[in-house]
Amino acid sequence: MKEFVCEQCGECCRYIDKVEQLKHLALPNGVCKHLNGNFCDIYETRPDVCDYTRTYKYFRSQLTEEQYHDLTVHYCSEFKNKKLKRDNNG
Repeated sequence: MKEFVCEQCGECCRYIDKVEQLKHLALPNGVCKHLNGNFCDIYETRPDVCDYTRTYKYFRSQLTEEQYHDLTVHYCSEFKNKKLKRDNNG
């Protein structure tokens, strides 16, 4: 599998209310209750869906590894763009 290099910006953890399997971890603002700054307080025991490699098992019947990687990079970029807009407006 292509390696995904996480920049540890924490942006994906700010929208977990959009992920059905993670809604129970979301604060009212949609941010994961385990996000501390840009880091995860439960990183070593985080849910599978929070781990790039382990999450692929949920999609392997629908996506090739390359498609999965490309989608991950796409959504990561989208999250970072939202952060830029937020930072520029606030």
